Amino acid sequence: MAAAFAIDVHSFDGALKDHSIRTRFTVTEKQKLFADLLSELSKTTNVDPIGRVGLQLVISDTSTAANYDPTNAVYADDVLAEICTILNRQWDNEVKSSTLSMVSQQMADMLLLGRCSQGRCTRLLQIYRYLNEINDDHFTGPVAVLWNFVSDTSEIKIDIVVF
Repeated sequence: MAAAFAIDVHSFDGALKDHSIRTRFTVTEKQKLFADLLSELSKTTNVDPIGRVGLQLVISDTSTAANYDPTNAVYADDVLAEICTILNRQWDNEVKSSTLSMVSQQMADMLLLGRCSQGRCTRLLQIYRYLNEINDDHFTGPVAVLWNFVSDTSEIKIDIVVF
């Protein structure tokens, strides 16, 4: 039987400062981004309804002390706005769907396990880093294009390999 365990989000206090996230959206701009996110969540089947409530808590606390993690010098709503911006540019529906599911799950965990600012920010920073890694894997680094000519069908197959 597998044992369930929870990681104390406070073990990341002060350890996630290298995020480079700053407040760059107005409250009105954030509200638009968050409304779009909630709309996307309502269209997605694999989301936790409790996560939606947790997400609405973060949204309602936009630019307040409840969302500010002083140990990592970031607002949860700023991280969420960056996640929304990345999702709006995301062309891969599988990545988008899994990210929406992650947001929902992490916000459910935050709501049920602790609503402190560090918990909000740590959970959202994990998603933000995941999206940046996905985007780095898809869009950066040297690219090799391998051409394969299939003579019997006159097809050209292109394989793109990212290193």
